[in-house]
Amino acid sequence: MLFVQLFDLLPDLNGRALLDVGSYTGLSGLVMHRFLAPSKLHLVEPQKVMQDPLRRTIKANLKTSQVVLHDCIIDDGTSAMTRASSRPDRLSEATYLRRDGGKLQSATIDGLGIKNLGLIHLDTPGQKIYALRGAEKVLENDRPIVVANLAGRDIAEQREFMEARNYEYVRAGKHAAIFLPK
Repeated sequence: MLFVQLFDLLPDLNGRALLDVGSYTGLSGLVMHRFLAPSKLHLVEPQKVMQDPLRRTIKANLKTSQVVLHDCIIDDGTSAMTRASSRPDRLSEATYLRRDGGKLQSATIDGLGIKNLGLIHLDTPGQKIYALRGAEKVLENDRPIVVANLAGRDIAEQREFMEARNYEYVRAGKHAAIFLPK
């Protein structure tokens, strides 16, 4: 399981914030919160149909003061987006399309205003490089660990981007990449 490998590689966050992009039901964020002890858990889930179930999960498992729920699309902030069509039985695979003139403006990780960010978990379908580009200031100032699933085909681009910022690439099983600040 990814979490076992992850917890073996990662130190306690010692009160730093944790950002889970693509939270869906909140399971990953809640498990990481339990074992890594962040000061604050930021969950990003733009799918409106998941907002109420995610809020119920948070309420049942954590003090709401420990959690901030963001319902935006994380990207590099340069594009308006459109939701792709999805079937209810495949919501976790919903993607957002980069289109000029879309109705949804993307947000950046830098723009979320999270203080003292210790870990970014990118668990979204498709390319992660856009989210990383929108985190330039956070990566430079806070030096968070970045964990990304390998659902997109941009791992080479992610590696190049992160290595240029003095991060080390570690493969965690078949499905995840971890970038550790040097």
